[in-house]
Amino acid sequence: MATVSQGSKLGNVLWPALAWIIALVFFFPIFWLVFTSFKTDADAVKPEFLFFFTPTLDNYTNMTQNYDYWRFAINSVITSSFATLFALVVGVPAAYAMAFNPSRHTKDI
Repeated sequence: MATVSQGSKLGNVLWPALAWIIALVFFFPIFWLVFTSFKTDADAVKPEFLFFFTPTLDNYTNMTQNYDYWRFAINSVITSSFATLFALVVGVPAAYAMAFNPSRHTKDI
């Protein structure tokens, strides 16, 4: 019976820890964007980091009332829907053809 090597215990801890660190580095700008969006304009531009502040929705009400946000949001939904539909219309027949009619280049994909 074949056995699967478990690898080193250090590797079993190091690789997931490294993956979490990389994920946090990539997620941090998104966290910062959302976190800052609940601050007032004065709090957002202060050089020191304010973790404790009074959250406000003024930025969101300003965005939806003073700008044409909903038109842009609907435009984005329509554009992404058509892009997804186009990718499916092209991709599904291509995948079907490669699955049931393999050529010598199918294995390269």
